Amino acid sequence: MDKLHLVSIFEKYYLNGTVERVKMQVKDKNITINFVVPNKDLVGCVNASEFDLENTELGIYDTSQLLKLINITNSFLTLETVKEQNIPTKLLIADNEYNLDYVLADTTMIPNVPTINEPNYDITADIDLEFINKFIKAKKAIDTEVFSVDANYDEAKSKVVRFVLGGNEGYTNKIVFTVPATYEGIQTQQLQFNINYLREILDTNKDLTSGKLRICNEGLMRLDFTSEKGTSFYLLVAKE
Repeated sequence: MDKLHLVSIFEKYYLNGTVERVKMQVKDKNITINFVVPNKDLVGCVNASEFDLENTELGIYDTSQLLKLINITNSFLTLETVKEQNIPTKLLIADNEYNLDYVLADTTMIPNVPTINEPNYDITADIDLEFINKFIKAKKAIDTEVFSVDANYDEAKSKVVRFVLGGNEGYTNKIVFTVPATYEGIQTQQLQFNINYLREILDTNKDLTSGKLRICNEGLMRLDFTSEKGTSFYLLVAKE
């Protein structure tokens, strides 16, 4: 299978080191990866097609090491599992130069992903590459751990989602920009989320063909992405 496709699948949950341990379900050449960060304020799921491996469940304990192995290979890879008593114990990765062994984990050692009962969302906005680049550029320009969002209106009295990076006080550095949105009523309370989560999510989903951002006034943000070979979604819990 194509190396870049394989790396893209893993990076969509790995998020630059945020998530190391996952269970991967492979069925009919499709892979599903549910994941949760250690403090459980971000969960998500990655789905992709054209995953050239037999039906199986894989336990990945150290994604950093797996990506290091894959990154030394060339453009086309073959994948195979080694099983003991019908349980996968190794993932074999090969190209025209290397044969790599990655030791699989016992899936009982991988944390279960909690089920979140999602409410109705109050605000919806489209995500495109322009928004992704705008957010990442703003993040690079200011040192902050959180960003705020709320429903608002622009100068033409059109509905928008307002993003505030930096402090909300009048004498702090901050960056403010808006994105067109749809919603009923207006959300007066700002919600704060982890800016590093969103930055990594956006950066690894630059191959999107479409995207949606949804916000619940109770403190939940959902991001959905569709690409040519799969989908991914992420649920972020607001900071208290």
